[in-house]
Amino acid sequence: MARNTKPLRYSYKCKDASKGFFQNKNFNKTESYNSKFTDSTFQNTSLVGAKFKFCNLNGVVFENCLIQGALFRKSPMENVKFKNCIIISTKFDRTSLKTCLFENSVVLASEIGDITTKSNMVNTDIIQEYYGEDEFSDDVLEQIELLRSNQYINRSSVLHRKRGKINTISVKSLVQEFSEEVLISRLPDLGYEINRDFYTLSYLIAILHKYNDDDSVCEPGPLQHRKYLNEQAETSLRTDAG
Repeated sequence: MARNTKPLRYSYKCKDASKGFFQNKNFNKTESYNSKFTDSTFQNTSLVGAKFKFCNLNGVVFENCLIQGALFRKSPMENVKFKNCIIISTKFDRTSLKTCLFENSVVLASEIGDITTKSNMVNTDIIQEYYGEDEFSDDVLEQIELLRSNQYINRSSVLHRKRGKINTISVKSLVQEFSEEVLISRLPDLGYEINRDFYTLSYLIAILHKYNDDDSVCEPGPLQHRKYLNEQAETSLRTDAG
């Protein structure tokens, strides 16, 4: 997990943050209390260990977010949308999710109550364990493991877990988004190119798309795609240092 050195920066205490737009933010270990986030959007944001107590989250959109070990306690969440999110070991304490929408997401070991109707769950997996590594080829797993040597990738915990395990939820998302063949070809470049902290899988997906969409590139190389990261730093993929 990318460490949040300023958790108080995004910890809201009795504040009105309605209609806020939180993009590429690090909400890890933040603690928000009795605050309004009504109709706000969290995009490409990590909420590992984040706590929301007595907060109004009605109408919030979580898009491309990692929500892991988080706590939502007595926080209204009417018509909340989770899009392309990974939700792991998260607790919704006395918080109803009946009107929430989960779309293209994965929910692992999280108590979400009776919200399992087709209208609320769109292309979403509800699982109790990580996917097995036997679902993927040895070549893909090898490339994922080699990326552990990059301190920024390793620290993000996006692809890797503790005790030498692989985050198979992220790997499955990558395989579905691209293909094993593309990943085997392009993943090595990430080890050379990633040179800053990032927080979510969407960051890697965006970079891989830029690799894959460049018709002028035939073979992967360690420095070929530096221009892409520069472009991302200037656009929506820039990572907030806080």
